[in-house]
Amino acid sequence: MNSSGKNSTRAQEIFNCLLEEYDLPKLTKQFPSVRKIRTAFRCGQKTATEALNMLAEHFHFKRIPRSKSRLTLDLSAGVSAWNDFLYQKRQCTVVMDQATAYYWQPVIDAYNQEHRSALKVRLICHLGEFAQIIDSGEADLLLLPNHPAVVGIKGGVSRFMELPGFAGESLPDELHPAALVCDQGGAVRGIAPELVPKLLISNNDLAGLPETQMDIFELPRHLKKIKEKNPGIRYSALFESYWGFFNNCGLNIAALLEKDGSAIKCCGSAIELFRTLYKENLVPAVSDLLDFGYSLFFNDEAAMIEPFYSKIPRAGSNRYHFALSPAAKGVPYTVISEVMAITPGSIRYEQALNFIKYVLTPPAQQLLLSRMNGFSVLNDLKPLGMSSLVYDTFAPVLSGAVRSPCEDMITPANYRFFESGIDRLIKYGGDLSRFVNDLAGQFKENMP
Repeated sequence: MNSSGKNSTRAQEIFNCLLEEYDLPKLTKQFPSVRKIRTAFRCGQKTATEALNMLAEHFHFKRIPRSKSRLTLDLSAGVSAWNDFLYQKRQCTVVMDQATAYYWQPVIDAYNQEHRSALKVRLICHLGEFAQIIDSGEADLLLLPNHPAVVGIKGGVSRFMELPGFAGESLPDELHPAALVCDQGGAVRGIAPELVPKLLISNNDLAGLPETQMDIFELPRHLKKIKEKNPGIRYSALFESYWGFFNNCGLNIAALLEKDGSAIKCCGSAIELFRTLYKENLVPAVSDLLDFGYSLFFNDEAAMIEPFYSKIPRAGSNRYHFALSPAAKGVPYTVISEVMAITPGSIRYEQALNFIKYVLTPPAQQLLLSRMNGFSVLNDLKPLGMSSLVYDTFAPVLSGAVRSPCEDMITPANYRFFESGIDRLIKYGGDLSRFVNDLAGQFKENMP
């Protein structure tokens, strides 16, 4: 027992050394033989054979005997032979976080029932695992929350494989342009499986919404009227983030990073607008909403709230009215979504691409949206369970919606820096130009 244990420990040490030496995706020559391992590591034949067996099992290689006493891994046929073998060994793997599994399981089940090669689902607990998985090549398809930068993937969508058939003249007419996720060169590298707009919700017992989209710079006048009619409420409206609010004011983060004067001016007007709302007790600072924002609205202590449509409970649709978020004139309306993208290390690229196309079919879209509050990326497809009144209100707007360009996206660290800095300026004042310079420096240090 002791002797066997020592051999296994030594074999594990040799195996670890071999892993550091060989880079499988770039491997163009044979692995060492048992004899070479014995010589290099001064070990017995049993230990060398066990280490080589572990290496073969780890990389899913076929072991080809050369004689009764030797074992080697033959790659003389080239890397294609390695890929062919892996294609036989590993299922197409799609990775998603646990929070989205409830929405996606019906779609996965339906796909597996209709196709001979089943998809394998891998659930993760922490968003940082996405970056680890893409570097390890352990999956073919990732379902990312909102944008790669959010989950720590450096290089954004450029890290993923290009998706043919979703660009230029080949774009299906029924697919919303906002569904495409492109790199800075315009190549499509991801697909949004659904569209989730940001809306303004009104409690009809306290306030009504205008029939047309409100200009965000008209907010003070409108919110004052609500407060006059309802002096007992704490706030007229609640906004989830400065980032979304300022985006609707026309703030351009890309220009801000370039220290453009007009961007600083735009940022200043947005800050003064929110500061006015805050000082007159029409809205709270965003930092004051972290723990109890939704309770204020649903307990009738606030007349309006601006969340993403996916956060709106279906049961309350009769009491609350929805309208587009207020935005400055000329500011395009944006939507968010998860991103489906194929990893650069995918060995089941064809099946991963096939699944993306499957998700974009009407039956799969209906299945996906049956458990969530969102809109289809296909034109004229009303999600099951959504009232015609709600759908008819927003469908025309969604047809012209856009996604934020990749260069405008920020990492979690940059987002927290932006939100906390703006919060200080609104509550306590300070030098705007200094904050803009600090923000630009922070972005350069944490660029995705």
